[in-house]
Parts: sequence; structure tokens; C-alpha cells
Amino acid sequence: MCSGCWIRGRTVFPVWEVQAITFQNLLGYLVSPSRSRQEETNLREKARPVLEFVGMSRYQDETVSNLAYGRQKMTELGRTLMMDPRLILLDEPAAGLNPSERREFIDIIWKVYENNVDIFMIEHNMDVVMNLSHDITVLNFGCKIAEGSPREIQDNEEVIKAYLGEGYKKKQAQAEGGRTDAGN
Repeated sequence: MCSGCWIRGRTVFPVWEVQAITFQNLLGYLVSPSRSRQEETNLREKARPVLEFVGMSRYQDETVSNLAYGRQKMTELGRTLMMDPRLILLDEPAAGLNPSERREFIDIIWKVYENNVDIFMIEHNMDVVMNLSHDITVLNFGCKIAEGSPREIQDNEEVIKAYLGEGYKKKQAQAEGGRTDAGN
């Protein structure tokens, strides 16, 4: 479907609707209008459950550029799912999302994963990383500094120092009802 489309980062083609018609479809229409109408009908039928899956069905007739940024991100994910992928590579998918949009995004990514689609993600929002990941590899200036489960990463001193900050350990201990060595 998407041999004529390219999505990267925040780029969404503003003239396309959520249920997009690609350049390839336009050429097909000019050559064989009846076959193209059938293909468009098939794509719309396929898009309906995908739109429902990503919580976008109420926006199906909207132009993407008119949607809020978080909705545009969900549109990108929906377009990806139209390809029936087995693996999705995500580069900072939660960048620019507010906390409620991130929560919704996490929930949808879990649904994607539960439908047997693997996810490889590069992300700096720690709530997203910790809520979605089974295994985490942490790089700092291109060098691997840690690898492990979310709990192992949260407890790793190099990760805390490089990404989570010195106050993280204290906040984590307070959240668990304990005390830290700092300030005792």
C-alpha cells in the first residue's frame, strides 16, 4: 500500500486523510479506474479495524494536519499497522507527547505487541521505556553502559548517573517506603 509514502519523525503528509490514498493508487486509478475503486474499497475496509485499534475511528474523515500532534502520531502508527508488520522500529515515538498521550501510546503499543508484533524502540522518555520494555540496552555517547530488565536498569548506578539523575534513587526509595543512604 505505501510504496509511495514516507514517514519519518514528525513528518505527516498534511493533505492526506487518515485513510490515505497513495500516489501509487492515483496512478492505478488513471490506468484502471474500476480496479482502483475496488482496491480503495478494500483498503477502507482494512483501515476501519486499524483505526478502531489505535483509537482513531472518530477521526477517519479528518485531514491529518488538522489533528492534534498526539493524534498525528497515532495516525502514523495506524498507517504502519496497515502493512501487517511482524516488527516495528520506533525512533523516539513518544517525543512531544504529553503524559496522557504517552499513557495512551503505551497502552496501544502493548496491544500491538499482544497481537504478535515485535517492537524495537529508541526512546528517551523513561516512563515509556520502563512500561514497554522487557530488555533494555542503554547507550551513553554511543557506548553501551547497561543491559537488562527495567528493574536492573533502574538500579544501575551508571544509568542513574547518566540519565535518571542523582535524585532518582532517593525518589525511588521514598516511593517504595524506604530510605536511602543519602541524607541519613
